[in-house]
Amino acid sequence: RLLQKKLGFAFPLFHGRGIFQYHFGIIPHRKPIKVVFGNPIQLPRKTRHGEPICEKGERWLCETDEGKELVQAAHSMYMTELQRLY
Repeated sequence: RLLQKKLGFAFPLFHGRGIFQYHFGIIPHRKPIKVVFGNPIQLPRKTRHGEPICEKGERWLCETDEGKELVQAAHSMYMTELQRLY
């Protein structure tokens, strides 16, 4: 408050990491950046029999014919959208 009275404004405090050390500095902390391009791909949530796919598990997707068809369909939709982008 003393500095604020003397300067007439509040001096901002920076908190980040340093260039050669990570404990103190003004460089922002590293955070992952997630970037998404393109239109969302709509995937089915239920099997042909009305059961939720999320409860079937990865093994079901790899071993059953219906699971393999779903994976192939999702892959083709993904590749189509990827080619549309580029």
